[in-house]
Amino acid sequence: MRTINAVIGSPLLAIVVFASPASAEESHTHSLKGDFAISGGAGCVVSQALVSPTGVTLPPPGFNGNLTPRGPVIPTNFSISGIRTFNRDGTGSLAGRTVTVAQGATQAHDISGQFTYSLASDGTLTIDQGPIESVAVAGPRVGERSRVTDLQPLSGISQRTGTR
Repeated sequence: MRTINAVIGSPLLAIVVFASPASAEESHTHSLKGDFAISGGAGCVVSQALVSPTGVTLPPPGFNGNLTPRGPVIPTNFSISGIRTFNRDGTGSLAGRTVTVAQGATQAHDISGQFTYSLASDGTLTIDQGPIESVAVAGPRVGERSRVTDLQPLSGISQRTGTR
């Protein structure tokens, strides 16, 4: 199993949850309960850096100040769809599928993981995602397993619909 340490942080990354009145009863105004669909996508350009046998990164690392890549790049597109299940106790689970297109190959992974969350009185939702387990289900690496760790917290606004 591969372990990938990922840092995902973006001012554009937000989650909006639409909950019915039944999902947030009066006695649990700072919690959610139920299954919520998620979907999204991203595109990025990966600028490869050379890594020596001793682990030292050699030029060309990353991008310059104008965001021009230093060296060869790999354009990558990614999408996700799935379900986040929220429990009233501030825990939850994630199950879904990701599809990645890079270097002319398409890869699909089934993903799963556990998370904790908090819902502030102003509606701010913060999700602390635990490790995400992944298994390739289509593409050149079928059966390969990986684990993504060290994810940045997700935050957004929870909006309840309906009347109480």
